[in-house]
Amino acid sequence: MVALDPRNGPALLLGSSTDMLSKARREFARLREDVNIDTVFNFFVTAYHVQDYLRAEARIPIKDIEALLANPDLIVCRSICNQGKHLRVDRKASPVGEKVSGRSGVLGVGMIGKMILGTGIVWDLMYDGVSHDPIVLGQRVLTKLESFFMSHGIPTA
Repeated sequence: MVALDPRNGPALLLGSSTDMLSKARREFARLREDVNIDTVFNFFVTAYHVQDYLRAEARIPIKDIEALLANPDLIVCRSICNQGKHLRVDRKASPVGEKVSGRSGVLGVGMIGKMILGTGIVWDLMYDGVSHDPIVLGQRVLTKLESFFMSHGIPTA
C-alpha cells in the first residue's frame, strides 16, 4: 500500500482545478449514461469541489469564485453535495407513453406501435420548490464551470 501525502505532490493525480474540471466531465458522462444515486452524487460533489482547487491555486480573486458559487445552479449543486435541508429527491416511474431519455431504468425502452413501454425512473431534484432534472442541471453547472475557466484564462483540458 502506498501512502499518499498531498505535501509531496498531487493526491490521486488530481492536482489542479483543470484536473477536477476534467473529472467533473467524466462524472457527467457517467451521469448521462445511467442516472442513479451514485452518478448523481458523484457528479455534483465533484463539480462543486472544483472551487476548492480554484481557491487553493490562488490565481483567481476570491470574489470571482464567490460570484460563481452565488449562481442559482451552483447553489443547488452545493445543496445536492451537502444533502441540504432544502433539497428533496424523488424517483418515480415515468407515465406510460412519455418518452424519457438519459434515465435509469430496469426495462429499457421498447416500442409497440406508437406506445413506449418501460421508460424507467424519472429523477426529480426539488430545491426550494423548484424541480430540476439532474442531467439538465448537470449540463448547466458544467457549462458555467467551463465558462468561468475560459473567462479567467484557466486551461480547460
